[in-house]
Amino acid sequence: MDYEKQIQYLTNQNNRNITYYHTAYNWLYLLESGIDLSSFFEFHQCKKIAIYGIADFGKMLQKEMEQTGNVDIVYFMDRNAEQCRMIGNIPVYLPEELPDLPEVDMMVVTAIAAFPNVNKLLLEIKPELPVVSLNMIIDNCLNDVWFREMQVK
Repeated sequence: MDYEKQIQYLTNQNNRNITYYHTAYNWLYLLESGIDLSSFFEFHQCKKIAIYGIADFGKMLQKEMEQTGNVDIVYFMDRNAEQCRMIGNIPVYLPEELPDLPEVDMMVVTAIAAFPNVNKLLLEIKPELPVVSLNMIIDNCLNDVWFREMQVK
């Protein structure tokens, strides 16, 4: 790997880490404000969701949804599903298995750095499925919190 490629790789990794930091920070801010992400799903009338990504954010979203009890996680999806076919009692599928899976109201992509590519892939496979990133959900909830705080002042 030459010097310029190493710099580009490290720059990309740094940008990815910054994105993950801001996501975690904003999510924690919401939780400290007494807001959980289930409010987003309730507003959009989503009772059944799927989660793309079985890393930390995917598992954190699963835990939060289980604690609120308002949203059912029907399945996980991940490009590495062959290595992990179950998380707790929730099955994990490969993206190419999507056409044969149970219907869900929304797919939440927790692999936030990969969202553009994952979104494109999922829309090619099942264009009628609403796909949102975890960041979009957090940002939406943050806007609601900030709007309420502005009204109080």
